[in-house]
Amino acid sequence: MKNKIFFCVKTTQKYKDRIDTILDTWLNGIDDFIFYSDHEDSEKNVVLSSNDSSYFGCLQKTIWTFNNLKNIYYSDKSVLECYDWVCVVDDDTFVNTKKLDEYIEEITDDSVYGDLITPENSPDNPIWKDLVLEHDYVYHSGGGGVLIPSKLLLDIEFEECGTVWDDVTVGVIFGRNNIPLVDSEVFKSQPPEFYGNTDDDVKNVVTYHHIKPDRMRLFYEKLG
Repeated sequence: MKNKIFFCVKTTQKYKDRIDTILDTWLNGIDDFIFYSDHEDSEKNVVLSSNDSSYFGCLQKTIWTFNNLKNIYYSDKSVLECYDWVCVVDDDTFVNTKKLDEYIEEITDDSVYGDLITPENSPDNPIWKDLVLEHDYVYHSGGGGVLIPSKLLLDIEFEECGTVWDDVTVGVIFGRNNIPLVDSEVFKSQPPEFYGNTDDDVKNVVTYHHIKPDRMRLFYEKLG
């Protein structure tokens, strides 16, 4: 039986064109998603998760979304009961959903997956100077996408932990709940050229981040 994936895409009213691009490309034909934002649009499954439209409003958006997936219902079941996995990405992230389906068949549902940021692979990251964080805390780049077994979200409460960065906050909360964070090579927090890749390499990855609308359409065409 195919694993069921629910997509959560972080966005903002300032970039409405990104919503349309995603709906026309990698979410085309997929009904299992929400955009979480500082505005609401029921026709496009855009859910208001924070009224803060500033850059740092992302933290409140993400905390609200993670905490409320258990309260968003389809018929008589919540999102977390209906779906096996939750995939959280930014609105400038391209997702190769076919590759994602294949990847899920290779992994276990006891860990969280994505492009892991650590003191070893990112020693100059200012995050490590945050007084709240110890060096044993790591996190997945939000833009690279985070793949989470739904069952792991049922009993966790997400809250601010002293950092304004939403992806760092999520990583810390998972760490405090002893949930393993796995570094995956198919989740990319940068565009292809950062890794010495070409646009054709989109066939071999799950995500690329910092992808503009025109390039997102190109990626979609390359996947056929």
